[in-house]
Amino acid sequence: MQTLFYYCRNSWGPIKTKGTLSLFLILLPLTITAQTTLKTFNGVYDDGTNGNGRATYTYYEDKKTSEYIKQGVFRYTYRERDNTSSTFRTVTGSYNKGKMNGLWTFTNLYTDWPLTTGEYMTGTETLLANYLNGKPNGAWTYKYIRKTRDKRYSLYGYSWGLYTQLPTQTITANYKNGVISGLFNMKRNGFGCYDHISGQFDSQGNLIGKWIFRGSDEEKVMEFLNGVQINRIVRNLNSGKIAESDIDDKELTQARIDFANKTLNATDLESKSCYLEEIDPTDKSCEFYNFDDFFYTDRFIVRNLSGDDTYGGYSQPKTRNDGHLICISKRRY
Repeated sequence: MQTLFYYCRNSWGPIKTKGTLSLFLILLPLTITAQTTLKTFNGVYDDGTNGNGRATYTYYEDKKTSEYIKQGVFRYTYRERDNTSSTFRTVTGSYNKGKMNGLWTFTNLYTDWPLTTGEYMTGTETLLANYLNGKPNGAWTYKYIRKTRDKRYSLYGYSWGLYTQLPTQTITANYKNGVISGLFNMKRNGFGCYDHISGQFDSQGNLIGKWIFRGSDEEKVMEFLNGVQINRIVRNLNSGKIAESDIDDKELTQARIDFANKTLNATDLESKSCYLEEIDPTDKSCEFYNFDDFFYTDRFIVRNLSGDDTYGGYSQPKTRNDGHLICISKRRY
């Protein structure tokens, strides 16, 4: 049996490791935590709303800066209701030395919530986001299940119409140290030109391999290499005919491949009458994907939560890598 030695009052003595080592490891975090005094906040939280949001969390005061640093479990709730409608919002997660850490769960529950269309929506919206020391790390999953109905008025008051079930919206993505990577799948019925988007990222956030963008009557298939678009085919789903394609331009395809493999640079492309565009695929103006209404929506109060080093909300620009791509085209004179 292995032994450890402990020190007590200037003397050394053997101690059996079975059971004792486990006890030592359990007590170690308690010793570290005991070095700082944790205080508890329980009250109205500055969430950018009308003051109905409340939070409970523990924190300590930094001895050097005197700033309050969140440590441990964070819980937030928000309620709003009237005679017919209500919304209930919750956020739960954990902080480690002021950094978001582990699984964070964002949930919005709506009951007959009025929409700008004049309809009333009932549904559940959730975001499960994994963090490691202040950076997105692991699976991120968004889901929105909802249905709508009308409120019909008459001389005798009002009555409710039948529910209409809306398509479920989902996003599954993965991050590694603040960089999107791995498989990606997005069903965003009603948001953008394409309802379903699927593809893959490399470890640097570059789009790679085959990406499929599918709408109600159109499908776009794109091939990427190290973040560079190699070719594209757009097909009309009603007729099955190809509406657009650049796969027949062998010279352009080869230039894209060479640039992706770093055997051509931007100057070389100019000599071939080509130019490149670096594109943020999350930009609303492009046809790829946009996270503003999903991962960054104010419905999850993400702008008002501290501890995400890649997203400062109102105070700092976003540094999270949500993807990168380059498009190379021929100049048309």
